[in-house]
Amino acid sequence: MSRFNVQTTHPLIPNSQEYIYEQQYISIHSEDRNIVKYPNASEFEIELPQDYLNVQGFRLVSGYFPAQVIVFSKQRKNVTMLFNFIELYNPNDHGVVDPLQLAIYATLSGYLKNYFIIINDGTYTAEQLMHEVVNKMNQAVNDVLLGSSSTLSPAEKTALETAGGYTEFVAAYHVPSMKIWLGNQSSGFQLMNTETARYEETSHICYCYDNSDIVDVFKDWGLPGNLGFTRCNAESVELMNETDARFFYLSGTSGVWLRPNASLAGAKAYYIVAPMQMDIAPQKYMYMDIKMLNAIDETAPYNYSKYTQETNATNGVVKASFAKIPLSTDALGGYYEEYNPANYFKMYNPPVERIRKLSIKFRYHDGMLMDFNNQKYTFTLEFTILRPQNNRAYNVRVPVSIGNPA
Repeated sequence: MSRFNVQTTHPLIPNSQEYIYEQQYISIHSEDRNIVKYPNASEFEIELPQDYLNVQGFRLVSGYFPAQVIVFSKQRKNVTMLFNFIELYNPNDHGVVDPLQLAIYATLSGYLKNYFIIINDGTYTAEQLMHEVVNKMNQAVNDVLLGSSSTLSPAEKTALETAGGYTEFVAAYHVPSMKIWLGNQSSGFQLMNTETARYEETSHICYCYDNSDIVDVFKDWGLPGNLGFTRCNAESVELMNETDARFFYLSGTSGVWLRPNASLAGAKAYYIVAPMQMDIAPQKYMYMDIKMLNAIDETAPYNYSKYTQETNATNGVVKASFAKIPLSTDALGGYYEEYNPANYFKMYNPPVERIRKLSIKFRYHDGMLMDFNNQKYTFTLEFTILRPQNNRAYNVRVPVSIGNPA
């Protein structure tokens, strides 16, 4: 029998079996990060004030995030659109001898490419987006008429500019149905949605963004998708009578938004109605990722690829994020904030021995980083810590009050 085989119920070092829970809170502000190393407030690492030991739980308890959510951007691939003419106004057919109109027809009929527009990045109301689109369409045609391949003489170009340029495209927003109507006062046209989608999916134009973590989203394929159009080309139809272009919820003739150009003899008007509602709403949620602490599984945006077509396996991500934070508008408009996020938490068994550094990222569902646009934000985290208790009893000497005998 070994002389070391000694059985005892009294270990040399007492091991406490009693613990208490302690909630430790830490407040983090975006300006606390190393701004030189992490200029983007959406992704950074930060050293905590102390080592947090025996962490059993981790929770987001509150936060304030003044983030300006940009709906339309080159990075989102929803700012481009292609179109062309299918029924140009021909002054020769109506006896028009105006040299400017003849030169316009000669230039546009000889332009065999699609017209290409890019709206400016930003967040629009329906009315603002309507004006942005139609003005960009007119500008695209005007650029051709004033370009190097134009048949307009210098004097005719000056006359065109003096008259305000090409302004045949018009648009209206039908508020009850939330759909956009696009029209032209003299020429038939079509939206080349198939070409727009192909352009966005196959072009590799660098917009100075790091897209390595962004998932290809099938929904974002160009501006027409947000305007309510499908990936199929959309052809205009001729306006047969004024009532076809009248919004009857408006009083009198104020609801008539499209008429043939009265200054062009024999002109006919054409229009297209989007089959679906405009999609101009900002993102409703952002995700908070904390490296090694994520607990939320997340499905991934659908994308049309060989993988999705040939397998039924999921392309979701396990433990993709720590918190899903809803965004709500404030009185300023265009800004989104959240004061009391849901109680997202992470539990550990056994507890984490030590936490001293956090790697934090704020993003959208498709992986695109939040754009806080130089605005400061803050949030509070809660650590649930297990504190071991020592059962040893101590004799505590109580000081004798002055004037009382010991």
